[in-house]
Formats: sequence, C-alpha cells, structure tokens
Amino acid sequence: MDSQARRRDLWILFGALFLFHAAAGVASPLLPRLRQALGASYLQIGWVNAAFGVSRLLTDVPAGWLLRRRAPNLLVFLGMGIVGCGNLLAAFAGSVHGVIAGRAVAGFGYSAAVIGTLTLLAALAGDTSRARVFSLYEFLIVAGLAVSTAIAGFAAEWVGWRAGFGLGSLLAVLGLIAAAVSLGRGRPMGGMPPPPDPERSPRIVLPGTRGRTWSIGLVLLLSFILSYAWTGLFYTLYPLYGGEHLGLGTGVVGVAMSTGYVADLALLFPYGWLADRYGRVPILLAGVLLIAITAFALPLSGSNLTYIAVGLLIGMGFACWGLPPALLTDWVSPGSRGVILGLYRFMVDLGFILGPLSVSVALEGGGFRIAAWMVAGLTGASALAFFGLRKRPALALQEAQADVGERGRA
Repeated sequence: MDSQARRRDLWILFGALFLFHAAAGVASPLLPRLRQALGASYLQIGWVNAAFGVSRLLTDVPAGWLLRRRAPNLLVFLGMGIVGCGNLLAAFAGSVHGVIAGRAVAGFGYSAAVIGTLTLLAALAGDTSRARVFSLYEFLIVAGLAVSTAIAGFAAEWVGWRAGFGLGSLLAVLGLIAAAVSLGRGRPMGGMPPPPDPERSPRIVLPGTRGRTWSIGLVLLLSFILSYAWTGLFYTLYPLYGGEHLGLGTGVVGVAMSTGYVADLALLFPYGWLADRYGRVPILLAGVLLIAITAFALPLSGSNLTYIAVGLLIGMGFACWGLPPALLTDWVSPGSRGVILGLYRFMVDLGFILGPLSVSVALEGGGFRIAAWMVAGLTGASALAFFGLRKRPALALQEAQADVGERGRA
C-alpha cells in the first residue's frame, strides 16, 4: 500500500475513534435528569455507570487472549456495533433497570473495540514514541467525550434524556462505518503484520529482573485507581454535585465537564512528549497527585465559577491517562501485548465498576464531602505507593529489551 493511502486510512481511523468514544460518553451528563425522571436512588444511578464497567470487565481478558489468534480489526468492528445497540436499548428503556441493561450491553462492545485499538496502536508505535501515540489516542477519546457530554446534556435538557442515548447510538454507527472504510478491504490497517503465532510468541518480559514483578503490578494498581477516580469522581460525583448541590441544569453540567475534557486535551501531547523524553513515571505521578488534590477541593466549591475551575483541574490531572499502557507495552514482548493490555483493561474496568458504586454508597451514608474525600485519600495513597518506581522505568526498559534480544539470538 502506498504512503498516501496509508495516511488517508489512518486519518479515517482517527475519525472513527473520535466518533466511537463520543458515543460511549453520553451517559454522565444525563444522570441528574435520569434520577428525576425515573425516581432512581443514588445507588441505582451509580449502577448506570457501573454496569458499563462490569460487562467490560468480563470481556477484557478473553478479548486479549483472542488477539493472539485473530487480527484486531474484528474486535474493533464488533465493539463499535455493540455500543450502538446498547445506547439504543438505553434510549428506549422504560425504567432505570432498562437503562442499566443497555449500558451493560454497550460495555461489552466498548471493551472489545478498545483492546483491538490499543493493540493496533502498540504495533504502529516505536519504543521511543509510544507515550505520544497513546497520548494521541487519549486525545481522540477526550475530544469525543468533550463534544458528546455537552451535546448530550443540552439534548436531555431540551428534548429529554432519551435523546442523549439516541445521539450515542447514531455516533457509534457513524464510527463503525468510518472504521470499516479504514480497516476493511481485507487488510489490518495499512499492511500491519498478521497476529502472532501463539506457539512462537515470547513470554511476557518483566521489567528488570524476574523477581521484580511488583513493577507491573504497581502500574496495574495505578491504572485501577485512575479509572476508579475517573468514574467515581468525574463521571458520577462531579455531575451530581453540580446538579443537586449547586442546582445547575444538565446543559451547564455538560459544559462544565467539557471544560475538563478541553483541559485534558490541551495537556495530552505535552504529557506524552515529557514522558518520552524524561520518563513515564514522574509525569504520571504529577497527574495522579493533582487528581487527589482536586477531589479534596470539589465539596469546598460553592459557586459556579469554582465548580468549573475544579472540573478544569480534574481534566488537567487526567491528561496522564495514556502513560500506564505505554509503560506496560514498554515492558512486554510484541507477541504478548494483547494479553498485557487485556490485563490492563481488566484493572481499568474494575475501577470503572467500583468507582461509581462506592461513591454512591458514600453519598447515601455521608454526603458529598465524605464521598469526595474518600476518592482523594485513595488516589493520594496510590501515588505514594507508586513513588518508588520514579527512577526505575528507563533501566527496566533497557533490561527488558536486552532480555528480548538475548532470547531472540538464542
């Protein structure tokens, strides 16, 4: 395939990913209106996001295993189509339980498509540019969320909450069409090599020596905490605080969340460049600590301006999201990336489930302040546990690459 056609297909794929993640992000600004319209409790509202995570959790590891035997294109296509179906089910639901079921269906598709996409991008990126490539993918995710939360929030305010989910279904279908154009025609994105033979795939290479398995374990733990804070703090607590404590409309809440996404977008490329140049871990820790600080500050915000400012700072912290998968794929052989990314997504989706559920329970029992400070404490503690890795990644990567080379020559 010539370079012009390859570039064209890549740009079409980027557009497809933007549409897909916009489709997956319509639910959060609808939460206050859902609670009012359906008479749902805080715990039931927590399950609207948690169900999306449960189904993802059940899909992550099987999807990663499947990628050892199949090209990732199949997962991308299936996943986008299933997300569209799940949003459609939620749009026509007659109760909060129906909305939860629709979100669960969408979660199955989301996991499959994301793991397929991550595997494609890991194959395209070199060792010295992987953080930037994953940051670009995160840019597409956040750009899609920034647009869809604002539009879905106003759609819910003007037409009703069902319109928000209907918008999500339409976006997923458009993303699927664009992905089929980019990845179809019988080739995996511009001639990417076929999936590895599982019998010949090298084992996962751990950073440093074999006894230092805790390095990958800590990265997976921090991935869990980031997802926990994302769904518990920004997806659940932040819109509920604005809608119920400050009395803001769903449109204003959607715009406030979009402001956070814009801040995230503005820092994604600087984070990726700094991480590739100076190391992944210091930049990752800075983002996590900022999230902890803003979680502590949220229940202290008493005006629309401070509420939006907190959302802005939360977005700035979450610009580090693309760094954990970059660390993990630094430390494994190419043939094992599907497996390690499946484990990574498993931890992310476990956090996606527990974040909104635990925040909902804390809201029922102690109010906004207790819920926010719980998230702040867990996020800050995880950063301290991870602090010991701050000087290890470069050495670990060199040792891992040397190990791969030695086994390749054997």
